[in-house]
Amino acid sequence: ICKIAVYGGYVPAGAELEKVIVEDVTGFLRSSHDSYKGAWLPELESKMNAVLSARTEAQKRVISEFFVKFKDELRRHFEMEEKKIFPSLDAIGKKGKGTRKVFKEEHDNIGEKIQDLINLLLKYLSYGNADSTVTLLLTELFFLKKDLATHSRIEDRLIQPLLKGGKGNE
Repeated sequence: ICKIAVYGGYVPAGAELEKVIVEDVTGFLRSSHDSYKGAWLPELESKMNAVLSARTEAQKRVISEFFVKFKDELRRHFEMEEKKIFPSLDAIGKKGKGTRKVFKEEHDNIGEKIQDLINLLLKYLSYGNADSTVTLLLTELFFLKKDLATHSRIEDRLIQPLLKGGKGNE
């Protein structure tokens, strides 16, 4: 997990993949989901509300609707992983097998949605001199995008091979 997070191009294979402790991977991913849902999203929402409070009703409506759809999609993505992917990973840890099909069909790129939100904010809102609330919101969105990209790399480079081959240690 650390190598994937730190070294963007790192892909474990062969004997190294065999050493993966499946429960550690699912534990990490479950904890990260809790962090996203319990800390990141509420903080983003608070910053978004602060930014939108000084905007026109039309701007508030468009950006709020997009943000609500983004949050809902992110939560659905986490729910799908928690209900479909994690049980398959738990099965690998217990029986040495799982299903890759569920993961491949359901996994999508949330980073694109974050970039869409960033683009929407940058393109359609006019900013006064050094609007710190906007700066904080955009900074948080960029950090979330980067963190979710790492999260996705972990899924792509650990979970997919584990689901495909049913390897890993209990």
